[in-house]
Amino acid sequence: MKVPLSWLKEYVDITMSPEELAHMLTMAGLEVEALEYIGASWGDAIITAQIVHLEKVAGSDHLSYTRVNTGEEELGIICGAPNM
Repeated sequence: MKVPLSWLKEYVDITMSPEELAHMLTMAGLEVEALEYIGASWGDAIITAQIVHLEKVAGSDHLSYTRVNTGEEELGIICGAPNM
């Protein structure tokens, strides 16, 4: 069974690293088969940014033109997300 660390933190105050926790659980008789780091292989492919401008694209019912600030630069993006 896969259990996210965030679930465990809802019930127990965890101050150790995931590796230390896995070792402690194993020593307590529970089998920890593997640690899986979600997103570790993404590297720098995903960034967070603040939307600073948003407008609908003329002639489209679902596209928006956005300007976002990454903290390092401002980028123009055409976005099709329905929640924009």
